[in-house]
Amino acid sequence: MKKINWPDGKAFAFTVFDDTDVATLDNVQPVYELLAECGLRTTKSVWPLPASQYTDCNGTTCADRDYLSWLLQLKKDGFEIGYHMATCHTSDRDNTTYALDRFEELFGNSPKAMANHSSCRENMYWGSARIGGIRRFIYNLATRFRFSGRFRGHIENDPLF
Repeated sequence: MKKINWPDGKAFAFTVFDDTDVATLDNVQPVYELLAECGLRTTKSVWPLPASQYTDCNGTTCADRDYLSWLLQLKKDGFEIGYHMATCHTSDRDNTTYALDRFEELFGNSPKAMANHSSCRENMYWGSARIGGIRRFIYNLATRFRFSGRFRGHIENDPLF
């Protein structure tokens, strides 16, 4: 088995990827102040683009100047900024491309970490597309086929590809 060489000779690594759903300055800034006080650095996910429709998990996006300013300070303080899709709802390929470009403009680099947002239909290999064969059938049966064909980010020529 290949040994992983962790920084500073450490024996393991632990990481936290913060899901930005419902995040606001009021409810997450105190958490990050505590993390920084404790010497911990995590990944804070963001939505580069503002929402153009309501969802049940609207959080603050990079379109909010105060929130963006705080995110940029987090990055300076050693926190990683990750991508959580273009915004809090489904985005077509043009908006996704724009969001990735916007992320790079705002943070000076392409995202190094990304997590799908569960309701975004442009997610790649999500829902029943994550598995195949009999497992896909069982998953679809267990979810009453609610997610069958819903996620389309991996389907070439689809507007969400």
